[in-house]
Amino acid sequence: MSDQPNTNSSSLGSMSSLGSNPLGISIRKSNERAPGPDGTGSDEEMNDPDTDNEQHARKLLLRSRARNGSITSESGYTSSGIRSPIAVLPPEILCVIFSYLNSKSDLISVALTCRYWANLIIELIWFRPGISSRVIFERLGKVMAIPRTQTAWDYRKYIKRLNLSLVPHLVTNEYLSLFSGANHLERITLVNCSNISHEHISEIIRGCHRLQSIDLTGVKGIQDDIYYELANNCKRLQGLYAPGSFQVSKTAVLALINSCPLLKRVKLSDCNNVDDEVVDQLVTHCPNLVEIDLHGCEKVTNKSLHNLFSRLEFLKEFKISKNANITYECFESKTGAQLCLDKMRILDFTQCLNITDRAVEKVIKLAPKLRNVVLSKCTAITDASLRAIATLGKNLHYVHLGHCSNITDFGAKDLIKSCYRLQYIDLACCTQLTNETVYELSQLPRLRRIGLVKCAQITDEGILALANNARNSDDTLERVHLSYCMNLTIYPIYRLLKACPKLTHISLTGVSQFLRPDITQFCREPPQEFNLHQKSIFCVFSGEGVAQLRNHLLQLFETPQDPEREAAELLDIIAAVIEGVDDVNSALFSADPIQRERLRVFVDTLDRFINEFHGLNVPRTHLELFGRCVFTRLPAEHVPRIQRFFQLLQNHPHHPQRVRQANTGLRGRPEPRQQLRPPETELFQTIDDDEVMEDL
Repeated sequence: MSDQPNTNSSSLGSMSSLGSNPLGISIRKSNERAPGPDGTGSDEEMNDPDTDNEQHARKLLLRSRARNGSITSESGYTSSGIRSPIAVLPPEILCVIFSYLNSKSDLISVALTCRYWANLIIELIWFRPGISSRVIFERLGKVMAIPRTQTAWDYRKYIKRLNLSLVPHLVTNEYLSLFSGANHLERITLVNCSNISHEHISEIIRGCHRLQSIDLTGVKGIQDDIYYELANNCKRLQGLYAPGSFQVSKTAVLALINSCPLLKRVKLSDCNNVDDEVVDQLVTHCPNLVEIDLHGCEKVTNKSLHNLFSRLEFLKEFKISKNANITYECFESKTGAQLCLDKMRILDFTQCLNITDRAVEKVIKLAPKLRNVVLSKCTAITDASLRAIATLGKNLHYVHLGHCSNITDFGAKDLIKSCYRLQYIDLACCTQLTNETVYELSQLPRLRRIGLVKCAQITDEGILALANNARNSDDTLERVHLSYCMNLTIYPIYRLLKACPKLTHISLTGVSQFLRPDITQFCREPPQEFNLHQKSIFCVFSGEGVAQLRNHLLQLFETPQDPEREAAELLDIIAAVIEGVDDVNSALFSADPIQRERLRVFVDTLDRFINEFHGLNVPRTHLELFGRCVFTRLPAEHVPRIQRFFQLLQNHPHHPQRVRQANTGLRGRPEPRQQLRPPETELFQTIDDDEVMEDL
């Protein structure tokens, strides 16, 4: 290969070990965007902790090289001995020009021009390998396994960001060892790489004096050696994400804290040996902390937290959970001095059982710009806390109040009305909430996620309000969790799916109306660890499953039913239920006049629906027997039939004579069916939920 620029050169011999396409990136036109890890986005969208823009990082890297002026310019002569114009440009200018290239494919094209240009930009190509698929994973492994003497460059020294979190199931100790000696690493991301050992992680860290961030979320068996290697080698460390460090000793944690004063983000979830001394040392040695996660650190008390809130002026995010030691006193000052938490944006006290209204009111005053508030399983809080949170107003985007069973519609409505920019709200297991809360939720213009699991008092009317109010083609709602809301039927969910085109997840586990084969065929597979009963009531729809459910319900509710086919189906249901039943114990009806009246209304409605509407001639005695069967405990095999029966009832048109006219051949085509919610429907819904579905 010539060292001179040559636009006709088609390959770079010194990169032959990688092939013409080193990392499996397809070559595209310069004005096209390179794919991200999922093949759909641009380079700048590739996932990496603590960074927003890979393209920007490449620019900074290349321009830094230009400013340093450390690259020796080479004489650029063509084969005819004439100096080419572009060769006149100094390397610093070339670096600035190359910094405007927007994709790795463009950079590779430049690198294949000549060795001189390749030397300028090889670091940009390798500083962050985009390991987003098995193919790229395997290609990179083959290249890294080649002896250094057989490659054009020592690629390890160019890698600064190693992210294996997109292929965690493929990563092994042997593969990770291929990156030993990559001492210029600045960021290591091993999220969910559960097949690697702490020894091999320590080996990678050794010698990485420039390491700024390491994410070990989901890695099993984190031990002291990792912490000691970080302490001894990584003085510039700013981000440590190591949840699940329950085997790590207090001594190892303190060694790391004392050696890494630049720490800004620390996640030590479930590290059992973290106590007040560790927190105090963290505050003393790492004054620039902006994010701390102490989930499951049960030895921490008010004393160290008060010190933390008093001294960390840059703190933006604080999380702690499962800690009964924490009370309002962590926000109280014995000297009367006020804590300053103006910069706090995210606060999480999950399952801190002694967090009360007093603590919530205090922290909201100290941190008036909170964006995310998580008080899940803080069972002592009441509506007073919700009224305090409501003062956050437009700042609040995310609130989690699951299992706070003391809150009511009054507090929830105050919160929702005041915080109109809410995007995420979880009220799971808040059993006192009713449709009134859902009515207010329906008014939120930016709502993306609602959690109402086990809110048993929510009925069809609440979900219909959610579907009807302020819902349009630009609706933002994406995820709705309604599992174990036992009073729901199919119709409002159909309306919700129709009104919310961006909905990609809906959970209806345990809602009996949806446990039908024609519906459950679209739901996700239940987790393997579920028992048989849990699997039988599992009903969660995601992604394509939501679209399929939407289309199925549209067909059920909007496709006109053939009257003759509908009549035959009704007769089959009645016959199947009363078959072999001569009589039903009448003690229930003779002892309770209310039940007798309910039965009479039910049978009268059946008579109109079956005999008048469909023009059939079913004896009233059969209808009465059918009604008695419905009011008593049905065998489980009849429950889907009754569900289908009620669905047909809810779907019949406002004016029965239209169907009769169509059946008798009168002129005029019958109008499309309208959805009817007749007065009797409320009765059927009550019967359905309270008695028939009990067998499920």
